Amino acid sequence: MNMIRPLIRRQSIVIAFAGVLQVPAVVAQDQPQNAQAHFEAISIKRSDLRSPQGSSWRLTPSGDLYIHAVPLIAIISRAYGVPVYQVVGYPQWVSQMSFDITAKSGVTSASPAPVDSPALRAELQALLKERCHIVIEQARRKRMAWVLTQSRKGARLQAVEKPNVPTIFYPDEIKAESITMGQLAQALGSNFNDPVVDQTHLAGAYKLDLRWTRAEQALSSSKPPGQDVPVLPIALEEQLGLTVHREPTSVDVIVVKSIQKPSSN
Repeated sequence: MNMIRPLIRRQSIVIAFAGVLQVPAVVAQDQPQNAQAHFEAISIKRSDLRSPQGSSWRLTPSGDLYIHAVPLIAIISRAYGVPVYQVVGYPQWVSQMSFDITAKSGVTSASPAPVDSPALRAELQALLKERCHIVIEQARRKRMAWVLTQSRKGARLQAVEKPNVPTIFYPDEIKAESITMGQLAQALGSNFNDPVVDQTHLAGAYKLDLRWTRAEQALSSSKPPGQDVPVLPIALEEQLGLTVHREPTSVDVIVVKSIQKPSSN
């Protein structure tokens, strides 16, 4: 069972990088990776973003997908394999409305695809096209981004072999037994809410535990006693010997040309 929940308070999210944070090339709407990919039966209902159970994705051994209280923008992001900040052009309601979706798979498999596999992305794309009549195009746009590099003194990282182990995320911590710099850049992008480009020139995988103080906490006058953890850019340099700076760069984006609200059933 794969489940992803939002980062609420000190709640953790566990992700196996093998299937989640490796962003594939953008797939055009008219050229799905599997033209036959689709769910046999789909139920969609509006839900509350403030659900006490939080948001979740669950994939059963039979390949059925259960989505609870997930914003439509997050579903689009997952379907096309790009972070939310690389989806543009959509109307405001796409990020404000969340849905419960039950999608029954017509595929029988002893080992179902991971939550972010190409096969499941193709099924999600077909779902969005059928129920939301989404039309997208891929583009490359110039925008400001963060660039991840080694500090002047060099990186301070523990190199490891790359076993298939998950990485644990908190709102203010990344704890990894094995993570590449490209994967770290991807994870940092979710915290900066902007693209992060890896220019560390460090190959291989590394063990690390990165902790930082969120910006809103740093500005708060009611910090927890003994709170001396720096904000993220400083934490990167002090703890890992890495730095980030902003510069204009070209990034791949998914442009939502048109989309309709799905009717509940």
